[in-house]
This record gives sequence, C-alpha cells and structure tokens, in this order.
Amino acid sequence: PDGRIKIEFFENVKGVAPGQSAVFYDGNDVIGGGFIDKE
Repeated sequence: PDGRIKIEFFENVKGVAPGQSAVFYDGNDVIGGGFIDKE
C-alpha cells in the first residue's frame, strides 16, 4: 500500500499527462484528489 489508486477510463481520453491534478467530486464536494503519474 503506497497510497496510490489506479484509474481506468472506459473510453480514450486526450490531454491527460503526468503532473496534472486528478480531482474527484461528489456533486460540488471534492472527495479526493492527487497528481497524475506515469503508468
């Protein structure tokens, strides 16, 4: 357990790059986040 989570998209996405923020919302509430790392 190194504190990482793996996110997989159902469809191809463009513009996702290491160093960008990944933020998770429930409606208007931020429920988690982190930085995108290389796979």
